[in-house]
Amino acid sequence: MASSHPGPFKGTLKYQSENVSRSLRSNGKVYSNRDSTGTDSPPVGVEQIEVSVSVESGRKEGEERPRIHREGFELLPSVCPDMDLFDDSVILEQYYPHVETLLKEKLGAAHVFAFDHNLRSSSKGSWMHKTSSSSEEDGKGEGDKNAERLKGGNLVQSPVAVVHGDLTLTSAPRRLEMLAEAPRENDTLRRKLGDAPLISADLVNEAVSGKRRFACVNVWRSVGEGVVKVSPLAMCDCRSVGDGDLVTFEVRYSDRTGENYLAGHSEGHRWTIFPEMNRDEVVLLKCWDSEGDFAKKNQTDSQGGGFAEPFSTFALHSAIELTDTSPAPDAPARKSLEVRTVVIF
Repeated sequence: MASSHPGPFKGTLKYQSENVSRSLRSNGKVYSNRDSTGTDSPPVGVEQIEVSVSVESGRKEGEERPRIHREGFELLPSVCPDMDLFDDSVILEQYYPHVETLLKEKLGAAHVFAFDHNLRSSSKGSWMHKTSSSSEEDGKGEGDKNAERLKGGNLVQSPVAVVHGDLTLTSAPRRLEMLAEAPRENDTLRRKLGDAPLISADLVNEAVSGKRRFACVNVWRSVGEGVVKVSPLAMCDCRSVGDGDLVTFEVRYSDRTGENYLAGHSEGHRWTIFPEMNRDEVVLLKCWDSEGDFAKKNQTDSQGGGFAEPFSTFALHSAIELTDTSPAPDAPARKSLEVRTVVIF
């Protein structure tokens, strides 16, 4: 879909200040606790700063068009299936297979496993703005009976309005290993699988040991009315991010600890949005690739994944507020559905 706003745009993003220690692996200083509904406590060790950035439009042609293997993200046409994407059971039983087929065809993978999802609405406040005194007042507490939920009980989440990556050097292989175990308390698939693992231990071992390449890819779709005008998804070209920009952030569950990357600002970061996305488009967002340059460089003595050109490991991303193209006051809230997958080659 051609946008009436070709860019570049101006916007604000939330980074971590210089007071937050950079790290590729956890130092235990930056974390949040997450309950069984997926709701997070006020974060510890986080000190955010707002930074004005220039943002390019990704709606380009030919070699200038962002690609998942290069920048770490890509826009695809994809007709939205005729199903209720506000119903957890429909997402699990019908939309997950749709996403798995899409990725198999696009990436040429041997196996694709959808394992989690979030529906987000810009009408919700960001958990990163919480303080210890706000958790009972912001409408997102576990005990809030008025909180917006999907059919089936899961809370509708806010867009994550802070620069982050979903996985780290430690959490990417560990997340894959966990999919060969019984689902945990917080795992979406527990309702479908019970105590059965999603992926065989043999296949996971082949991927974690390096015998197979594995990747984690999010499939992001707008499911709201019209086109996205509020809080679009911004993505950072992975080639513009340095190791020294990253901050390991722990997500502490009752029965496990996950990790994300937060980031400090760099003038070299190159940001992109796909303006005015509609329901019949998806963004493929790479959250990890075991053959990516960053993964190979920091886990082995290799200096890259053996590809002729730079090869992406993951793309930092965030909801963004554009400051030079404000949406109309009556613009509908952004509503988006992201499905998380593991892809094994």
